[in-house]
Amino acid sequence: MLVFDEFYDRLFYNGSCNSCNQYNTSPAWCQSCDPISVSQMSTSGNKDIDEYIKRFSFKATRYEEVIEWIPFDRLDNIQTMNRKKSDSEVFSNWLDGVRTVLRTDGSCTQSRIPSYLVALKTFPGSNMNSVDFLKELDNYLQLKKDEFKIHGITQNTITNEYMMVLETYRRNSKFGKCIDCKLPNTSKAWCQLCDPRKTSKGWTSGNKDIDSCIKEFQFETTEYDKVIEWIPFNRLDNIKEIAKGGFGYVFSATWLDGKRIIVYDGKNYIQSRHKSSMVALKTLPGSQTSSADFLREFKNHMECRLTGSRLEIYGLTQNSATNQYLMVFQYANNGNLRHYLKLNFKKLIWKDKLLRLIDISKDLIKIHEAGYIHCDFHSGNILQHKEELWLEKIIKSYIADLGLSRNYKESTLKKGIYGVLPYIAPEILLGQKYTQMADIYSFGVVMAEITTGIPPFDGYLFNDDLAIKICSGLRPEFAPGTPDFYIELAESCMNSDPQKRPTAKMLYDEFSKWYNFMNEQDTDDEMDMFEESDDELDEKSEISNKFWEANDIIEQLPIIEQKNLDNVYTSQFIDVDKISQRFSEEVKSGDIEGNYTF
Repeated sequence: MLVFDEFYDRLFYNGSCNSCNQYNTSPAWCQSCDPISVSQMSTSGNKDIDEYIKRFSFKATRYEEVIEWIPFDRLDNIQTMNRKKSDSEVFSNWLDGVRTVLRTDGSCTQSRIPSYLVALKTFPGSNMNSVDFLKELDNYLQLKKDEFKIHGITQNTITNEYMMVLETYRRNSKFGKCIDCKLPNTSKAWCQLCDPRKTSKGWTSGNKDIDSCIKEFQFETTEYDKVIEWIPFNRLDNIKEIAKGGFGYVFSATWLDGKRIIVYDGKNYIQSRHKSSMVALKTLPGSQTSSADFLREFKNHMECRLTGSRLEIYGLTQNSATNQYLMVFQYANNGNLRHYLKLNFKKLIWKDKLLRLIDISKDLIKIHEAGYIHCDFHSGNILQHKEELWLEKIIKSYIADLGLSRNYKESTLKKGIYGVLPYIAPEILLGQKYTQMADIYSFGVVMAEITTGIPPFDGYLFNDDLAIKICSGLRPEFAPGTPDFYIELAESCMNSDPQKRPTAKMLYDEFSKWYNFMNEQDTDDEMDMFEESDDELDEKSEISNKFWEANDIIEQLPIIEQKNLDNVYTSQFIDVDKISQRFSEEVKSGDIEGNYTF
């Protein structure tokens, strides 16, 4: 009689079982022995829950598929996050962490990823008994088995409610299947459980702080084409200086390996690279002396990038000759907004201007949502990039240079500020705390600049006299023919009272509305016209006509020669203590009026 091994597909590269000494049936997992040992682990104290976990474990064919009872005291830093307005989710750090298989030198070992972020989920009527909970759990897993991976069950020791412990990221089979855990990917060609671990291995910058910073963001990234990395300097070719700012230099370069892209071959999404990509390199102040100082700007960019800011960040590198570290990011093939206006102002009609403002306000929303204040917002820090979408070429705007930005919790001024004087809000010049409303003031200045094509206060000396005039109410001029409602919005941004300024979201909504009005009139959609009231049609018509009339005036505006823009409109140190003291003295003497409410 022949007796066949039920698990005939055992392979030597899965490792050997410590109990039966046979080859494992999958990496670091023996189907004959491991389910038994797993079922003897810690219990919930509830017979129904324990039996359910045991049944689930005996069905597992891989080490990573096992679910377990997770003591509530092993879940740390439990917090509720509102990912959507209508939905809130509970997250926690699981101290023991998810199961994973380590593959080293041809062997496989059972392991864990400690302090792993997981989601906790209850069901409606959360005080249900264990039997009802398990029924709901079965139904949920039937419906969601291809979307979420379950790690185990726990019980809140305060409320006594049972909770599922789940993977935090939604899975979808249309994104393909992970080659490691065999589950559907969490985004196109990307598995949030497995891929971050792979990207974090096999490289080093030679600096512990930098390695830690890059790996931190690699584990937070949820899409393959947003992964950052350490980029060896010898993989950057044809490096050329293209700009100099108040805090360093910007170079263009060819990245030989190229940025990450996702390719669809008709069946699957595939991780790939765009070889020899053009990129920009920015020197980071202090990088030759302190990794902590220069990493601040990089972290600011990455935090904003993770909330949706569209400026692509690729990673960090180090100049092998100077030892200076540089940030590698998206190359803007049309320079910054200031230079773009200088070269293209006569061709820039109002629909194009509104598109720029929509892009800029959208990026500012993301910066503010991430809890940051830009603190150096001006047209030189707004990049312009021409993209080819289908058969159309469009210009996209991106906010860059977060070197001076800060979290709103650390926004107190120290010994003056750095910035470009015409863009700085009056309350900041008078020594007040930075808020996001200071960025809105700067946005209003940019709105004025877009109407004229000329940087604000061109021809003025950037000194204390100009600062006092700004604090006294001096504001940039607008081009003749600029629509009144546009000027009113820009002036509200530059209101002396920060509380009376609009938010970035309000600006985005208004620009989008105006653009849509122009677009609808341009396409003349008669069906929409029948569905709208006379007042709505009148408003659309009036706003659209004002912008079209303003287009005719653009050609008549004079071209003013602007020299040394880079030398004048760069961030400089400004002694706000000195300005504040002088302003107070002039108010007391009656030379100027001071009516600030902050």
